[in-house]
Amino acid sequence: MPLPELEELYTLYRTDLYRYLCHLTHDPTEAEDIGWLLHYAKESTHENKS
Repeated sequence: MPLPELEELYTLYRTDLYRYLCHLTHDPTEAEDIGWLLHYAKESTHENKS
């Protein structure tokens, strides 16, 4: 069951999340990979619950 509120939050803050991950990793490519992993992990968690 998708949660539109979480999707909206992710969409609103993905740029901030990316910048924060860049700061933590000092590697833009790794930051982008982690951001996508977090996004897809959220989606797969919702799929497993349905």
